[in-house]
Amino acid sequence: MKKNIISTLLITFLLAALPLAQEAPSQQDPSEDIQARVQEILSQSAVVQEIKARRLTSRQGATPPNFLNMVALGDSLTLGVRSGGVNEQDQIEAFPALISRQVGTFFFLPLLFGPTIELVEPGLPPVTNVIPAPDVGRVFPLIVPQNLAIGGHNVLDGLVTRPDFNSLAEIDSLEDLILGLPLNLPQLGPGRLQVSQIELAVGTQPTFTIYWLCSNDVLGAATQADPSLVTPFEVFTQAYQQSVGALLTLTSSDVIVANIPALTTIPFLQSAQEVAAIVGAPLPAIGPVLGIEDGDFVTLLGLELIEPILTGQAAGPLPPNVVLTAEEAAAMTGAITQMNAFIAGFAAQVGIPVVDINGFISEVDSNGFQAGEFTLTTGFLGGVFSLDGVHPTATAQAAVANLFIERINEFWGLSVPLVDVAAVAANDDLVLKGGETGGSALDMRTLRRYGFDAARRAVEIISPDLVDKPQEPSSPPLRPRRPGGSR
Repeated sequence: MKKNIISTLLITFLLAALPLAQEAPSQQDPSEDIQARVQEILSQSAVVQEIKARRLTSRQGATPPNFLNMVALGDSLTLGVRSGGVNEQDQIEAFPALISRQVGTFFFLPLLFGPTIELVEPGLPPVTNVIPAPDVGRVFPLIVPQNLAIGGHNVLDGLVTRPDFNSLAEIDSLEDLILGLPLNLPQLGPGRLQVSQIELAVGTQPTFTIYWLCSNDVLGAATQADPSLVTPFEVFTQAYQQSVGALLTLTSSDVIVANIPALTTIPFLQSAQEVAAIVGAPLPAIGPVLGIEDGDFVTLLGLELIEPILTGQAAGPLPPNVVLTAEEAAAMTGAITQMNAFIAGFAAQVGIPVVDINGFISEVDSNGFQAGEFTLTTGFLGGVFSLDGVHPTATAQAAVANLFIERINEFWGLSVPLVDVAAVAANDDLVLKGGETGGSALDMRTLRRYGFDAARRAVEIISPDLVDKPQEPSSPPLRPRRPGGSR
């Protein structure tokens, strides 16, 4: 324990000495070559040089990894959030826990009490029932967990955001529950520790680390339909280097990372053409009233406002915080491309493997995914995404686990067995049985009954400091609109 505390204090000191950019950079020239820019950043990176020097004299990457003390860092995708909430079963079925079972290592989870969604009757739409949580908090709060993921965190949060409670009555966040228990308990007195994900990971001195903390650097902006909330590229690159650099230089851990998923594949964002299909009217007829046009996207929360507008109960157009314009979607996609290029370049420089989540979900979006007898799609109720339209189903979590295992096997020459995704799908309530397909039969009744509440909870998890309810259609827009009623 003494060694862990010393390591934690050491990283706190080192990270404090490495300043982060605090202001958003000026807009980059769209014609700038991304790969050239990434290489320029990496060639000038002191962190990269330090990692290379460290790995020349260590066992990292040189021999098969030791999974005995495995940790996972990430956001709600890694934590196991599903359908706008998280409970014990969700966490057990999340990909880090599945990987731990496949490699045969023990993996302490910060098991959280949460609501359970019970399937009453399958079909389209399925009949479900929400069972309230029996309590609030953690099941084993005196155990330091190994899945350190926090819903809502971006790469900088993982580096610097810590629990902040001073009494048990003040515990009110995932940071408090996962990072703060038990190390920040008031009973520890002067020995209390308030540590971030990175600080806690380094303090535990892992032998193998899963690091997938980057999605919310764009996803949080997408759920708010506001590209200004995307993490500036300079902040992202500095925080990412410092985070992974700390894992590689202050521990003996092997590390595997993953990139940012393709944004517009998530059913939380419905294209303007999909909106027209849901409403059952041509886009040219409803577009001017709603303030959308071809290429735009409407969030699930925005779909909730459409019916009152089209029936004359409320004035249009849709408010801007539920509409992602074609230009904004392109800007966010460009940010993902740039960040993923950096992740790939950085990983290649320091000698760690990358899991291509972006490529996988793009392929599934185009061609579907076969899980035994079931063909999964990225549509709403298509089997890949849960009811909130953002977070994966148990089956998709199993597929992600296999992506990591396949990359581990390839990079280190191992033969870790894959998860039986078909068996998971056969028991997954959100994989519709009997040949029914989700997204192709989506209608407003289905969304009203199952999607809106889950989506609202998901936004609260992803962007807890930014979330507010969608503006009423008659309210002034948050941002200027483009001519014709759209931004």
